[in-house]
Amino acid sequence: STDEIPPTEKDTYQQTQIWSRAECILELTSCFLQIARSTRGGENKGMQPPPEFDKDDPLAMRFVTAASNLRSYIFQIDPIQSLYSAKGIAGNIIPAIATTNAIVAGLQILQAFHILRSRLLKGDAKNNLKEVCRYIYCLRDTTRKGYYLQPTKLPDPNPECFVCRNAVISLVVN
Repeated sequence: STDEIPPTEKDTYQQTQIWSRAECILELTSCFLQIARSTRGGENKGMQPPPEFDKDDPLAMRFVTAASNLRSYIFQIDPIQSLYSAKGIAGNIIPAIATTNAIVAGLQILQAFHILRSRLLKGDAKNNLKEVCRYIYCLRDTTRKGYYLQPTKLPDPNPECFVCRNAVISLVVN
């Protein structure tokens, strides 16, 4: 019957349609079957699945959309996404990760500069790291003063924390 056909295989399918739970299961099953056929030699003999995720790969996007929507249905997460919406979201993930990594790397370098300056001025960075280094919060909206970065002082080490009580910072500059 046509009720057992995945949504993307129907003649009336549009990428902006939201799939029901049953349609997500059909779509996910269809993806698994397509991958199994392609790796065992069915209609696409010798074709291997892509080694990494690509938002422009229709199979990958069908799989991700169906799986994420099923998760959304299970945990009542709104909104349920269409294939079109999921592809738009997937297209923003890589640039967002690259931007976040660049921001974090820059903040780490700034903290290293604070440690070096402290060592040069006071001769011993080990005893005043808490005063020199800061947690830096990256804010979505600016503060009243127009800043996107909000530094705060480091808390005292927790004596019960394995990492805090054993933390050693060694910095060697040649």
